[in-house]
Amino acid sequence: AGRAIYDLNKQVYRVRELSREPLPMERLRFANQREETATRFLNNNAVQVTSVNDTQGTLQLQGNVTDKSKTYNPALTIDPDERIIAAECTCNWYQQNKLYKGPCEHILALRMQHARQSQ
Repeated sequence: AGRAIYDLNKQVYRVRELSREPLPMERLRFANQREETATRFLNNNAVQVTSVNDTQGTLQLQGNVTDKSKTYNPALTIDPDERIIAAECTCNWYQQNKLYKGPCEHILALRMQHARQSQ
């Protein structure tokens, strides 16, 4: 049941071992902890898009994300290929890492909220 695969390059069949235990879907759902936290912000209605500026295919977003008693102010710019080309946030993660380790959960939540509203 799904244990044999065919290698197109070498034109041979190979055995693929399957796990006996079910995969932990909750752990596989998110790429990292920041994505999980951003989704939690959305589910708690803690994200507000305050400004959307679409000029020549470049989208600029600004908003507020409330986490417990603090409010953070993320902003980001998305290019026509939907890549984040600039972003900033008032949180500690962004102040320490900028975008070198990826966007903070507040920037991710702002982008996800805008995507939800655009559907």
